[in-house]
Amino acid sequence: MVTLSAPEQLVPSEALLEAAATGLGFSQGELLVAEAQLGNTTPDQWLEKGDWLALAKYVGAERVFFVDQNPVVVFARLDDQSDNALRVFYNRIWCMARPQLLFLARPGELAIYDLGKAPIRPGERADDRGRLLSQKVKIATEVQAKLSEFRREEIESGRLWEDSRFARGADRADRALIRDLRVVHEALPARRLKAKYAHALIGRSIFVRYLEDRKVLVPEYFKKVAAQRKTWTKLLTDSEQRPFAQSDLASLCYPRVLEDKDFTYALFDQLAKDFNGDIFPVDEEERQKVEPEHLALLRGLLLGETAEQQQLFFFAYRFDVIPIELISSIYEEFYNEEKGKTRTTGHITLPVPW
Repeated sequence: MVTLSAPEQLVPSEALLEAAATGLGFSQGELLVAEAQLGNTTPDQWLEKGDWLALAKYVGAERVFFVDQNPVVVFARLDDQSDNALRVFYNRIWCMARPQLLFLARPGELAIYDLGKAPIRPGERADDRGRLLSQKVKIATEVQAKLSEFRREEIESGRLWEDSRFARGADRADRALIRDLRVVHEALPARRLKAKYAHALIGRSIFVRYLEDRKVLVPEYFKKVAAQRKTWTKLLTDSEQRPFAQSDLASLCYPRVLEDKDFTYALFDQLAKDFNGDIFPVDEEERQKVEPEHLALLRGLLLGETAEQQQLFFFAYRFDVIPIELISSIYEEFYNEEKGKTRTTGHITLPVPW
């Protein structure tokens, strides 16, 4: 008679995450609960760190560890065991832009990921390209021994960051976004478009993606503009034929608008009326000089449909997650360069949905 052994019981993700928080000393430091409003923190903590805690809650994290005022470690659980769920979740946390480490617990597994590395492309493994920093711990009692190099004291003292694995961090979301935008900016003038018009197109595109990702611009807004012509309405309603790097990009309206020059500038004109008119002004020379090929290149770069996109991360950027301060500073840079200014002369306020 053959005796079948019972299936191995996986350690719950919450037990593993708690073992990391307590066993590695984080609970003795400034480890705060992710929350959308003041609740578990003191009023002073909320005043200083509430934006980060609300953002962490929004992306699905559980807690955030701070060093001084800086969010350094994100603690999160993911009970979905699929590779796709891990890819999507990691990339959302990555878009927070400032944290350095992700302590991620899944049923029967605790791993530490480097948020300064590249986001996960479709078809890639999360453990590749230097993202996985630790061996995966499967038992809560092994956390202290196997993850000792990631103790709170090592992080607060800065000793951990002396490790050669953290030498660059060039692919952290904030640095990567600035770098990728510069690549796009260089690509457009290479197609015989004046730099000032390239600035204008990129700046507007950042702003529209920001508004659309944060549900300030909803499909009905684009449909209202499209109602001027049947061909524009068709662009918004037809099934997308070309592949997207991530399927959720297919729900965006702006890339569809970029397929038609007149539709694109009708949208820009409407935005200039509905928002700060100084943000979206279009002069007649620009309208004449920008060609469909420029918009096609911009669209391709934003969606991952061209060769230049291969090393860019536009497939991963989520402007509903990327901190508003970063988007505002980038937009101001493009705005001031487009105006020929050498430094910022004012602050541009973007609408925030929370």
